[in-house]
Amino acid sequence: MDLNDVWQGNRRFILGVGCAVVLVLIGKGVVGSIWDAPAAARGVERHASGLRREEAPRAAEVAAVTGESSALAARLEELYARLAFVTEERYLLPKNEPNPDLLYNAIRGQAREDLVEFAARRNIRVKDTLGLPDYTPDGKEAIQRYLRGLCVVEQVVSAAIVAEVRAVDGIEIVEKKGRARQKSEVFVEPLEVRFEIAGTTAAIAELIDSLVRGGEQFLCVEDFMIEPDQGKSSGLTVLKLTVSALTIDPAVQVTGAKR
Repeated sequence: MDLNDVWQGNRRFILGVGCAVVLVLIGKGVVGSIWDAPAAARGVERHASGLRREEAPRAAEVAAVTGESSALAARLEELYARLAFVTEERYLLPKNEPNPDLLYNAIRGQAREDLVEFAARRNIRVKDTLGLPDYTPDGKEAIQRYLRGLCVVEQVVSAAIVAEVRAVDGIEIVEKKGRARQKSEVFVEPLEVRFEIAGTTAAIAELIDSLVRGGEQFLCVEDFMIEPDQGKSSGLTVLKLTVSALTIDPAVQVTGAKR
């Protein structure tokens, strides 16, 4: 068989092999011009040699860092406990509550009986709504927020009754403005509740002292103003008070927080 016959019979194969060889040679030249393989290998070896010279931390150093971390974690938990307002269990929606609307209305009715009617029997007027909206809040998150606010209202009104004030009016659980908190954002969220409380100067002073100094739940007094009962001859003093209950969620990771 002569070369012409071989060419005619295997032309496509020979051309394919030839093209592959040409591409390999071109690719080798391009890679060699861009990446110096021996230099890269030397760099890897230098890095590995540097790592081998690094000393592992001593056991005492590891123990010291671990102890410091544990102390900081304990301190953080202590601060959470001191700052966070713990909502009483009866104002918490069960996780899988099938009828949050009905439970909300039942809790609201019981709170009116416990606070408004009880205060009335002691000649103390308490705003009938207790700061709650006339409508049932939409959704479990909104319902839980108002129930948390109701827990704050109960604490302040109870203290006011003990101090023997004359009236607790202007109760307002401040509505949450803006969008809901997203993950990776601040994990401390205040819930503000406002009050307008009338009583004798002694009763108002006792109430303020009770709110600032005592109580099992932590309430932050955001603002207060004391003034005479305008336009009336009763001689009473009016306390305009704003308190906040702090929700703290350590599970939320804070990123990009501004100082």
